[in-house]
Amino acid sequence: MLKIEHLTKKYDQYKAVDDLSLHIERGHIYGFIGHNGAGKTTLLRIICGEESYDSGEIFMPKNTKIGYLSQHNTLNPEFSIYQALEDVFQPLIETEKRLRELEQQMSTSQQLDAIMDEYERLTYEFEHNDGYSYQSQIKGVLKGLGFDESMWEMPISILSGGQKTRIALGRLLLLKPDLLLLDEPTNHLDIQSCEALESALQSYEGTLLIISHDRYFINKMADKIYALTPNGIEQYIGDYDT
Repeated sequence: MLKIEHLTKKYDQYKAVDDLSLHIERGHIYGFIGHNGAGKTTLLRIICGEESYDSGEIFMPKNTKIGYLSQHNTLNPEFSIYQALEDVFQPLIETEKRLRELEQQMSTSQQLDAIMDEYERLTYEFEHNDGYSYQSQIKGVLKGLGFDESMWEMPISILSGGQKTRIALGRLLLLKPDLLLLDEPTNHLDIQSCEALESALQSYEGTLLIISHDRYFINKMADKIYALTPNGIEQYIGDYDT
């Protein structure tokens, strides 16, 4: 799914990533471990296109959808919890609004053929993109992340850092990326929130790359480990203990 060969990234004279090569196979959960400054976050930012690189090659299937959960979320503080997830489906919501407008026009407009053509096209797009189920998807993800219905109207601005992390993850899960990159996802999370995070990720069907210093979390999730060491990158089959 993803192949990296001889990747190098420098900041002035400091090499954040030094001649790194690795192969990510579809459907696996990879744990990325290493000391601070080993280049783990830089690597994820390069993979998702947020950071450039100096040399090397990255091979990935065309149209691969990537989701990236960084250590710094960018949620709209004016949204409620529900709105933050609903916002993922804004194109679908606009399509649904347009469909209702076309239904109103059908009884009054003289351009019925043109209206019906647009209506049929938008109806197909709406159904093809799960337009009739997006609200149930939102509710399922919220409950899976440990937010009961009494919390859904709470504004993002009053949430804890851990709660915001879970909301940001929920948005990514609803986008259904092929490759999901998580950078220290358990930071600021209590035990209950970590359990909710683990539960939500178990339903994710894509490929997962996790940077974490949380050995317990890596043990629970990963089936392959990449360790970034001073001597280069080493791969292990299994969890952290293995």
